[in-house]
Amino acid sequence: MYKAHHSIVCMFVKMENPLTADLYNSLDQFLGTKLYLLSEKMKNTVEKTLASKLYTERPAKFVYFNAMNLAIKNSIKYSNSIATPNRPSEFNLSPDALRVLVDISSQQSCMHPTYSVMIKTSNDNWVAGRLCNSREIYIVLNQKLTKLYDVDSEIQSLCAQEFGTIFFYD
Repeated sequence: MYKAHHSIVCMFVKMENPLTADLYNSLDQFLGTKLYLLSEKMKNTVEKTLASKLYTERPAKFVYFNAMNLAIKNSIKYSNSIATPNRPSEFNLSPDALRVLVDISSQQSCMHPTYSVMIKTSNDNWVAGRLCNSREIYIVLNQKLTKLYDVDSEIQSLCAQEFGTIFFYD
């Protein structure tokens, strides 16, 4: 195995060639700079890809929680600004949406083990909460959808895109 920067290369050498210090030195000279440059390019590409996925602004904000394995996934960014009626809260959500999210979450113990709730806030956002198989998801849609069917379709699409097979609700 040869390690350079953030990469490891595993090489197989035919046993008909003896493993000598000269062989190791020549491999080091050949691979050293090339592997380092390749590793740096790969690292930069991965970092750019992850950064673009993490910080892309989505029209929907969500929080997912799995009570069985304590897994959490969310798209709500934290900011240091103080919440006002005209400005989002520290969680980049309107105060109304945040209040409804907390209310839905606190009421989930009183509801059926599988449920879905969709509420339209005063500023035309939709807040949805779903519980299925000890998995909870809370979603805030910033789109001004007027039909409940459109809201449900958007939530289904978000669940399919973000969670694949880990969260489903029919």
